[in-house]
Amino acid sequence: MEEGRKREILNDKEPSQTRKYKRIDTEGGLLTVDQEIDNYITTQHYEIRNNYMLGNYNKDGNYYIEEGILTSLVKIPKVKLSQYENTQFLTSTTAFEYKGLLQFCVVTTKKDGNATATLKLMEPVNKINGYIQNTNSFAVAFFTDDDNAEFAGKMEKVFNIYDHSDVKSDDADIQAIINRILYLRSQQLALGELFAEAEKDYYENRLEILQRPEYANVLKTYRELLVKAGVFLDEKDPNYYTSLNELLDQAIDITFNKNPELKQTYMDDVKEIDSKHNETITQIEQNTELVNAKMAELTAQEERTIVAPNKEAKKGGASKSKGGKSSGGKSSGGKSSGDGGGGKSNNGKSNDGKKVAPQKQNSEILSDRTLVEEELDNTGIEDTLEGFCNINFAELRKMQKTAMETKQATQQTTQQQTMEAKVKTQENSREM
Repeated sequence: MEEGRKREILNDKEPSQTRKYKRIDTEGGLLTVDQEIDNYITTQHYEIRNNYMLGNYNKDGNYYIEEGILTSLVKIPKVKLSQYENTQFLTSTTAFEYKGLLQFCVVTTKKDGNATATLKLMEPVNKINGYIQNTNSFAVAFFTDDDNAEFAGKMEKVFNIYDHSDVKSDDADIQAIINRILYLRSQQLALGELFAEAEKDYYENRLEILQRPEYANVLKTYRELLVKAGVFLDEKDPNYYTSLNELLDQAIDITFNKNPELKQTYMDDVKEIDSKHNETITQIEQNTELVNAKMAELTAQEERTIVAPNKEAKKGGASKSKGGKSSGGKSSGGKSSGDGGGGKSNNGKSNDGKKVAPQKQNSEILSDRTLVEEELDNTGIEDTLEGFCNINFAELRKMQKTAMETKQATQQTTQQQTMEAKVKTQENSREM
């Protein structure tokens, strides 16, 4: 269980030093203004909650995942999806309620007779209820050995990679992941109304400032974005005002990129509004008593069933990983790549390494839905860059039919092809 997780936002500030914070959605981005840093951190914490992300950001803006979760990410069985050059795409054989199947890739590099495989977790980060889709890539673990015909088999054994999906996860091996998702779900249920109210106030207060004549272009851009993103907005959605604020942020960024002087004027005008909003969100997040009570309530519910293996996924009987023993290779935990990085991330172990201690309470977070594997091999690969792997998560998630994403997938089915091109030209999305 995660106790009283507090954000590293308004802490550790020293007036005598210039704060620096990594902006991961902009290549080489670095924030140095307190107001912008605090606003960005608030946005990141919404992204973590709403997307059930397995990691956090440290005080410098680097993404990290705790050791227990890293170990679980290595141990969880993974099934092969496809291969593109030196990158192999994978998905977990277990689907978690609220988060669905976990997506991975393994990038293999070769040098001086050695081969190194990097196991990466790829977490979809949706904004505006799916209108903007980004991916957070984090290096979970590394495996290095001689570059020979046995390398692939050894690597797949260490990273628990299989040809078929009928391999069941051990509850103890994935408990850390379960606890993380359970914590974030408890936070949403216990504090959701408070977050929604704070977002509504923030939106209305900023919109009032933007009614001034000098900000007419901001409102014009905002209205255009509202029309384009309309299908993704629902007034009954608890995150409705969060989505409106994200759209408003996008309009502000687009407009002020052409007029930095006006941006400074705006930042001065909303300084008190920003400060009140960030402090309010911080106070809400620190209400751990409500979160822990909700967490205990969820944990006490009747245990759910782990995703049933798909026996008809592929012919060939029981699944076995390729290769023999993993002796001789070296496996180690990793640092993030792409838009994460720098935080603690120690030693994700293989089954022969350090074991995760079993928890006394089983999770209620595993879905009882059957794993849908049909056509997974046809998953579209949008791009592959050094240090980053990107999959068309909208299409993949539609096929997987995870419980909490049904509505989003339905919306995206009719909009995805036309929206993707528009989104890429309208926002400086994360490049992973």
